[in-house]
Amino acid sequence: MVSNLKECIKYLEEHKISYKVMSEKQVNIYSKVNISELVIALSNKNCIVTNFREKEETLESYYMKLIGGEKNV
Repeated sequence: MVSNLKECIKYLEEHKISYKVMSEKQVNIYSKVNISELVIALSNKNCIVTNFREKEETLESYYMKLIGGEKNV
């Protein structure tokens, strides 16, 4: 969660970081990033990271999404 979506997006695009905006305060980042550098850089742009969670997708869930979920198994 971020406090300033506009500045967050600007930073991500400048650094060619893959992302998707999920809501006014939430951005999913798909690229590998140095979390410390990201938080410091955003903080310098008056964008506070209020929540961060790392989530890895399993190979099984990736393929399940490709075929359309459990209904197609």
